[in-house]
Amino acid sequence: MIATKPEEFKKQVHASLKRQAAAINEHAKRGTYFFDYGNAFLLEASRAGADVMAVDGIKFPLSIVRARHHGPDVL
Repeated sequence: MIATKPEEFKKQVHASLKRQAAAINEHAKRGTYFFDYGNAFLLEASRAGADVMAVDGIKFPLSIVRARHHGPDVL
């Protein structure tokens, strides 16, 4: 699909990211932490228009794990 219908592919990816962000937001309300390996999910979810950002930053408890890092950074 990415080769034959790139715009439809992008539309479906964005819809999926929005669904995933909504599920993460629900779990975060219950105290779950979100681990984003390399911060790619949040970047792409925000580009898709998902509800991941708050006025003062990211909406939910977050840990970003970076390559060559000795442990997660809890924000």
